[in-house]
Amino acid sequence: MFWIFFAFLVFSTGGCILINKIDNNILIGNISESLWNITQNQCVCEMIQSNGIISTLNYFSTNETCQLFYTNFTSILIEFDLNSSLIFMNQSAIFVAQTSSSINLTTTLTPIIDTTEPSYACGNMTVLVGTDLVSGYLDFRQVQSFSECCTWCQSNSSCVSFTWDMPTGGGSIAWCYIRDHIPSPSVNPVVISARY
Repeated sequence: MFWIFFAFLVFSTGGCILINKIDNNILIGNISESLWNITQNQCVCEMIQSNGIISTLNYFSTNETCQLFYTNFTSILIEFDLNSSLIFMNQSAIFVAQTSSSINLTTTLTPIIDTTEPSYACGNMTVLVGTDLVSGYLDFRQVQSFSECCTWCQSNSSCVSFTWDMPTGGGSIAWCYIRDHIPSPSVNPVVISARY
């Protein structure tokens, strides 16, 4: 009986899918799909059920949000993000170098922004360039510019703060997250936030 169980165990693990996870980091890139009010396990299942079309995801535990990414990466950029997880399949496709706890990192990140905007202003709101307001949100959507994000927030009577994620890495998708509260700020060079 032991040998039957052992043989079953050996042959059943041959078709396993390797899932890897890096806590407190996210992938920066063009999102193929976003899912809301979803558990981390449900998000991983969505990735697996894509049959290899989706190989990487960001999971944000604070607001139960999942961002799925296509597999056509030639290189990736990951960034520290508290209370999030970068989860990916196929360990051979992604190599992560771990170094000592003291890291000197120089990153060149060229955001693609609407250069027709002379400055970032939003009525009587305080604008915070390079500052993310990370906790929860009222709603979010794709926008073309900081001004569009500002206008959307100001048109919603519940909105008291927002964050505009600038498109980076050759992408054209910009996201606007409006909030009904003012969360604690954190440094993020590819976003601009505003609050009352």
